[in-house]
Parts: sequence; C-alpha cells; structure tokens
Amino acid sequence: MVDMSPRKSAKAHGEEGSWFGAPWNREPGRPGPLAIALIVAAVIGVVDLATTLRADPVSAHEGTNTGISRARQALAMRDYTLARDLLTPLAAKRNSEAEFDLGKMSELGEGTARSIEGAAGWYRKAADSGNVDAASRLGELYLRGVGVAQNFTKAHHWLDVAANEGNAHAQMRLGRLYEHGWGVARDPVQAYAWYEMAARQDMHEALTARDRILGALSPSDVDEAQAALGRLLSSKPAAPAASTDATAGKAGSATPKNPAASAAKPASAPTA
Repeated sequence: MVDMSPRKSAKAHGEEGSWFGAPWNREPGRPGPLAIALIVAAVIGVVDLATTLRADPVSAHEGTNTGISRARQALAMRDYTLARDLLTPLAAKRNSEAEFDLGKMSELGEGTARSIEGAAGWYRKAADSGNVDAASRLGELYLRGVGVAQNFTKAHHWLDVAANEGNAHAQMRLGRLYEHGWGVARDPVQAYAWYEMAARQDMHEALTARDRILGALSPSDVDEAQAALGRLLSSKPAAPAASTDATAGKAGSATPKNPAASAAKPASAPTA
C-alpha cells in the first residue's frame, strides 16, 4: 500500500516537505508560520479598528449614523466600555437607537451588571422617541412582568404601536393578547389577523398559532377574519405576499368549530 502521508507526498513531488515554510512534521496542534501570520494580522486589524474608533470621539458623538455605527462595531468586538462611551452622549441627545442599544446592554449585562429594570427605562425612552424595536421589547416586558409590573393594558399599547409599524414580534404578541383576552376583549378574529401578519414575515411560531386559531373559526368568522386582515394590509404601505388564504386552513383539516365566545374569561396570564 502506497503511503501518501503529506510528508512523503510532498517529497515525491520534489518539494521540501513544507507549506510556506511550515514543516509537514511539526508538532500536532501547533500552528505553522502561515497560520501564525494570519492570526497576528487579524489581531492587529482588531486593535487598529479599536484605535480608530477611539481616535475621534467628537465626531462619533454627533448623534449621526456614524456614531451608532462605531458603537455597534465596538459591541461586535465586545468592547462594551467603548460602546457605552459612544452611545451615552447620543442617548443624552435623545437618539432612539442609542437609547435602545443601551437598553439591550443593560438587559444582557454587557459591560455592566444585568438590570432588566434599567433596560425597561431605556426602552421606554427609545419607544417614546419612536423606536419601533424598543416599543416591541417594552410591550414584551409588560406582557411577562419582567423588569416592570405586569400590565396587559400597557403591553397592548406598546405592542400595538410596534405591530402597526410592521414589527413581526409585536404582531405575534398582539395576536396572543387577542387570543387569550389579556388586556383586551377576547377576539379570535383579531388574533387570526395579527398572527397572519406575523406569519407573512416568516415567523414559524405565528404560522402555527394562525392555523390553530383558524381551526376555531366558523365560516362566517373566517370571512370576518379576512376582512380584518384586509384592513390591516391596506393600512400598510407595502404588505408582504400572502402565505396562505384564510379559507384554505390546514391541509386535511375538518370543518372548523365555532370560536369561543369573546366574552369568555381570560386564560391564565403568561409567566416570566
């Protein structure tokens, strides 16, 4: 049997048994000169980028996209001190993206002690400034009672704000509120419409929820659900393509049952 190990194969071709000067028979697991050079180059690149980000703090603090971009580069490098230094002056000028990013840092404990309460405060500031992602996250916190006292009315308010701006996560959560009657009258028709809106943005969870709701709608409710969906779509500047038609339902499903009465008592509240 011919031995085609790298060392002999290289010599068989008249070479010196090396790859850019790295001997084939070097100690296993030890990087060769080329690998070391690439690692050093990568490290230098990161250091140079960090130096560049720190070099001109004034322009980074102008409240422009440049400052946000620099801060997010710092976050990607896990230089949380630099990220906070860049974001804080922007947030002081009520830049909603900076406020939202500081909220995420607080929620995840990035460069600081983890504080959901602190995160909620930043999300509230950002949401008040019109940040859709912050409104969605704040609504989620109120829904679950994490970092804030559980409040379905406030959850509905912020999720409704974000959902109407096209945030798929908020649309999914708003569907849950209507399905279970949390903070609003129980309304499977509205639940279906919001689940469908989220499903059109490729949220698998919403797709499953939509099909579950559809199985509880009567034929007349299906018509009403399609009308509600049409109203939502017409209020959006550019609606995504439909995932399925409401009348199709699940493949092979039986005739839908009558929906639960909207006046039924709310189901159990979500837990944190």
